[in-house]
Amino acid sequence: MSDWNEIQRLAADFQRIQLTASAHQLSERNCIEIITKLIAMNKVQVMYTIDGKEYLTPQQLEREIRDELFVHSGRINLVELQQVINVDLTHIDSKVKEMLRGDRSLYLIQGDLIDRDYIDRLAEEINDILQESGQISVSELGKTFNLPTDFLQTNIEKRMGIYIHGQVNPLERGTIYTEAYVARHAAKIRGVFSAITRPTSVSSIIYQYSFPEALLHDILRKLLDEKRLAGSVQGHQSKAIYTPNIYSRTQSNWVLSFFRQNDYIEYDSLTRLDITDPKNYLKKCLNKNVIFLESCVSGQNILGQVQAAIEDVVATPSWVDIMTLLPSPFTTGDASVLLQKHCLKSNKNNTSVQCLCDKFVVSNKFIQNCLQLFDDHMKTKAEKVYFHLLFIDAGKVAAKFASTSSTNPNHSTLTKHDDSNVTGGKKKKGDDSTSSKRKGKGKDRSTPDDLESTRSHIKQNKQDLEFMAIPEIIEVLQREHSNCEDQFLEEIASQLFSPLKRKYQEVAKSVFLASTSSVTSEKRKLHSDAQDKINGLLTNAKLFGKGLQHFSGDAHTTLGKHLLHTLCTEITNIVFSLLISEHIMVDSDPNSLNPETRSSALEKFPNNVKKAASALEKSLSGKDVEQFFDALDVVLGPSICQIMIKKLDKKKERQIIFNHRQSLIEQLNKESKPAMCLHLCTLLLFQRHTQCMIHAPGRCIPQIISFLKQHLTDEQYKTIYEYQQLIIQSIQQSSDKQKPEMSEEPKDSDNSNDNQNIDLQLQEKMTTIKAIALENKKQS
Repeated sequence: MSDWNEIQRLAADFQRIQLTASAHQLSERNCIEIITKLIAMNKVQVMYTIDGKEYLTPQQLEREIRDELFVHSGRINLVELQQVINVDLTHIDSKVKEMLRGDRSLYLIQGDLIDRDYIDRLAEEINDILQESGQISVSELGKTFNLPTDFLQTNIEKRMGIYIHGQVNPLERGTIYTEAYVARHAAKIRGVFSAITRPTSVSSIIYQYSFPEALLHDILRKLLDEKRLAGSVQGHQSKAIYTPNIYSRTQSNWVLSFFRQNDYIEYDSLTRLDITDPKNYLKKCLNKNVIFLESCVSGQNILGQVQAAIEDVVATPSWVDIMTLLPSPFTTGDASVLLQKHCLKSNKNNTSVQCLCDKFVVSNKFIQNCLQLFDDHMKTKAEKVYFHLLFIDAGKVAAKFASTSSTNPNHSTLTKHDDSNVTGGKKKKGDDSTSSKRKGKGKDRSTPDDLESTRSHIKQNKQDLEFMAIPEIIEVLQREHSNCEDQFLEEIASQLFSPLKRKYQEVAKSVFLASTSSVTSEKRKLHSDAQDKINGLLTNAKLFGKGLQHFSGDAHTTLGKHLLHTLCTEITNIVFSLLISEHIMVDSDPNSLNPETRSSALEKFPNNVKKAASALEKSLSGKDVEQFFDALDVVLGPSICQIMIKKLDKKKERQIIFNHRQSLIEQLNKESKPAMCLHLCTLLLFQRHTQCMIHAPGRCIPQIISFLKQHLTDEQYKTIYEYQQLIIQSIQQSSDKQKPEMSEEPKDSDNSNDNQNIDLQLQEKMTTIKAIALENKKQS
């Protein structure tokens, strides 16, 4: 208090000094310094205006805010207030929040400061609008007065009956009605619904008479509760149906009469009577002893007839179609529910019968009798299909480890291609290689372990062996039971399929095990054939590998990859086919194998075989042919494939090289395509000058020609080089022909003439090219 007295004393002194003569007045600068000093000493609290020329105390700021609120009729925006008072907006926000905490008659809504008087005046204005229109929506008021709907709703409800004379619908709080408006619509609604004589959708009444939906449902509920209307409402809101009592009584009488006469009633019949929920209606209308099915309700009399028929089926090995015992409106679904949930569930002999196709009841004895009809066929068929089991069906098992359909790998035989692709040369498949006999233990590769493995394999894959297809089973059953329905026999056949299959597999297994010795001899023959093929192909591959030594860099790499992807891949497929037969117990065609099937088969091999075979498979994707040969030696060794590799002597090597050259000459004499002609000539010239076979793709022919330059005369090399350039031009022009035309201008005939000239030169020089290769042959 002493501080305030001191402030008042200083203020009085300040005023007295200002009233004195000018000689004793303080300058503006002195005043600023004094006030600054007082602020620093916390003797006075003031705030600056935005322009910094005036000070305001907090009390003065509050007074000015209240004055401006009064001037603006109780509602002002804080931004506008800041512009009027000329104080920073943060001071106004802080002061307004302080005022809101101390004065509950003030509200801050969406940046507007509002007092209670404004809301009272707003309520009076809303009341005027309500009395004029009879109803009003709070959401529309919110848009009109730019206020939140919840804020308006709360304050309107507080002033209901004081400033606003109306009522709020409890089912739709956002709408306000006058009592006269509600009474007027209640009278209309009571009149309309009193005139209804059949079920009517409430939504159609709302649409026809333009009743407010929420108000109608509220009034209708009150009228029904007060018994002012004789009827009932089923459903809610938009799906509500009003049904007068007179119509309900008529419906109930008809339903009871029909059920007593027929011992059933359909749901569709009730739907045609405009009963929207037939099941619940029947639960209320009928007694508790009825049976609810999918499409109708059944009585106990029908249930008794079905149970009696089932007892007859149990007593005699037979069957019955219960649809013949049920009324015509019953569906198969009704029969299924009646059997599964009522007849068989409560029948003491339910373990002796089965329900088929939802309507047939058959005894287990009848099914056993049908099963015995096939006993005489099993052993005979097992013996007939034994060969099929070993050598044909095994291909189906092989498909299990092939994820996709495979295509044939590249063959070693030289094939003729289009001129646009100059392919590799002919390779010899080792026709002159002879197989050698297995010595010692390797001669007989079938051991007791092999036989046990075979038995295990058949046991694991016996599910692939079928006795009869379902149509064949049906034919046998039709011959024995011609009076049965086709649908019933189809279901019986499905029931018998698995038992017959299991029984037949056991019979087939016994036949197979009795014939294992014959399988062993067949396996030896397959192994011998594979050994001959591998020796022949491997000899050719090694001879082709010698030809690679004359090249280096990219040419050596490309030729090596080509050899790996063709001849070496063919050898690998034969090896994998042999391993699959040994360890997966299925026959597989080497030509059907591809990287995917080989990778899938690897997962099924034993660990020691898997490691070696994986290395062989991996070497195919490399660049080094010698790495492939090393991996192949491991796989062909005595611990895995037991394939004997014959060593090649000089005499045999010269014979194979000679045969390969003769084959190339024979093909060259018959060849008429320029690209293939150049390909064959290049291979012949290379073999002539290096005494080595070469297996090359078309893209390597230019490198081979460059290599031959040192071995040919200048004229021969020039002729071959020019022929090569003509082939390249021909290929380029063929590619240009296939491109879509980009303009509509007429074509120049020069291009076609050039094509004809190139083709003509190629045909004319073909004889010269062949002569170069064949003359070199003669000179040798």
